[in-house]
Amino acid sequence: MNKKPFGSRLRSLFRMLRSRKFAVALMATVVAGAIFTVTYACEILYVVDGSDTSVALVRRGASDEEVLEQLGITLGRFDTIEREAVGNLYGQLSVVRGLSATLIVDGVSNTYSFKNGTVGDLLATQNVTLSAEDYCSAAESRILSDGDVITVNHIERRQVTETVTVPYETAYKSSSLIPTGRERVVTAGENGTAVNTYEELWNGGERVSRTLISSRETKAPVDQLILRGQAGVPVSRIDWSEEFPLDENGVPINYAEHYSNRLATGYSAGENAYGAGGSFCYNGTVAVHTNMYPYGTKLYIRSTDGRFVYGYALANDTGGLKMPDGRLIDFDLYYETFRESALNGLRTVEVYVLEWGDGRVYR
Repeated sequence: MNKKPFGSRLRSLFRMLRSRKFAVALMATVVAGAIFTVTYACEILYVVDGSDTSVALVRRGASDEEVLEQLGITLGRFDTIEREAVGNLYGQLSVVRGLSATLIVDGVSNTYSFKNGTVGDLLATQNVTLSAEDYCSAAESRILSDGDVITVNHIERRQVTETVTVPYETAYKSSSLIPTGRERVVTAGENGTAVNTYEELWNGGERVSRTLISSRETKAPVDQLILRGQAGVPVSRIDWSEEFPLDENGVPINYAEHYSNRLATGYSAGENAYGAGGSFCYNGTVAVHTNMYPYGTKLYIRSTDGRFVYGYALANDTGGLKMPDGRLIDFDLYYETFRESALNGLRTVEVYVLEWGDGRVYR
């Protein structure tokens, strides 16, 4: 077997290395090696940061921090990273931006790291529920921002009772019992008391509303009554002016009898008092000597000068007595209060008999 000389074989090798076929084969080998290196040594990552998406070719096994540093992306204190493999060559890395929010519930404050969301989402994570009356410093639909402080106060209902003062009222009554321009307290005022029940709504340590539910009077007030002196004002509440009109001097135009210099005292018997004639006593009824003035007699009584006017009067009770000096008291004039009857004292009056009675009192 004939062997080629070594030099001939070397020349053949150089010719092959310089040939186009060898160059193509070598290039193919290099490309195949590069693809192998990329496939098994590197990884293509899609990095999503909000609305921004970047593509990075990184070595396989590179940490998330290395990837973000390569792209110039920085993380905040509460940001997180989520990574997902799409295939052997591709992957996705998502940056989830977080925030810090402080939640104060009924005065207790806590700070939470929180992903993007609403105020309602934050409340839900902490199991905080709101009623229609509860207070929240922000709408539940509002998107949270980093550093937000959300305050929640639950409204507490309380029912409380309280003893309160019921003030008395002051009434004024014109009367000819006292001189014109003067005043006299007839009944002293006295405050009453009541127990009130309230429903209160409390927002934390602050009362935000108070509603009266009920009130129970435990002591009735006594109203104050003050007389104001006014000459010619009648005491009686009876009005027979249409039947027995008065002239310009305040004297009845028509009457049956007229008696001067008669003595009259005052008396009072409280509410619902009956006269001996069988009817209620009120300011306008008088006690009389029935043998002189039968029950049912209609009278008009006043002082001679007209300053004191008892007015129209009805005989419905028995009264009158003889003074130690022998003078006869003809009338006891009825008053609503004891104080008024005492102010009457002993008065000299003019008496006009308007109509004689028959011994009966017609109500």
